[in-house]
Amino acid sequence: MSKIKPAKPLDVIRSLEKLGFQKIRQSGSHAIFHHSDGRWTTVPIHKGKDVAVGTLQKF
Repeated sequence: MSKIKPAKPLDVIRSLEKLGFQKIRQSGSHAIFHHSDGRWTTVPIHKGKDVAVGTLQKF
């Protein structure tokens, strides 16, 4: 198993969209994505900061 590294928010969003997630809303700096099978996740979008490893493990 490979180690997960922090990633840029836009890279995370692109990956989620390729996996079938759709952005349903954004509240401030947090975008909420939903998948047709019922899964959902929130991506923090903070300028100059990467998405943390703990957040990425949720995906």
